[in-house]
Amino acid sequence: MTSTVSASTANRRSMATAKGRVLTMDTLNPNVRAMEYAVRGPIVVRAAEIEKELATVSNLKSVQFSLKKVCFTQS
Repeated sequence: MTSTVSASTANRRSMATAKGRVLTMDTLNPNVRAMEYAVRGPIVVRAAEIEKELATVSNLKSVQFSLKKVCFTQS
């Protein structure tokens, strides 16, 4: 199966080269190159709020959360 994928990829590359269209960093749209990945959404926004609350409270026992820090992950 790997050889089929490799042959298919090689075929696409040769077709692109034959047509003169090859995507490289030089031919890539500058807006795409400058793009940055940023997670936005209600869960991330709320997690940031909780993180800020935890950082500003001196006595963690008075906080309504049973945690000491927020751990951001990607899934």
